[in-house]
Amino acid sequence: MKILDLITNPQTGRLSHTRLWANVASLVATVQFIRLNTSDWELWLVYLGSVGGYAVARCLIAQGNHAPPTKGESL
Repeated sequence: MKILDLITNPQTGRLSHTRLWANVASLVATVQFIRLNTSDWELWLVYLGSVGGYAVARCLIAQGNHAPPTKGESL
């Protein structure tokens, strides 16, 4: 994986503002969290929930808006 893959559209190879700003936000959150230098588990949950949760949500959305399987169909 190249660094440019984090901010470019994989189909067009052009800059993707959505990817760019999402990664900038994750970077800023990570830097601020490191600067806190805390062992408070509640802050860890907030940080991991926001950065990790966003990554999971993005993967689910990237799979597409597929209809759920109908009765008798398998996943």
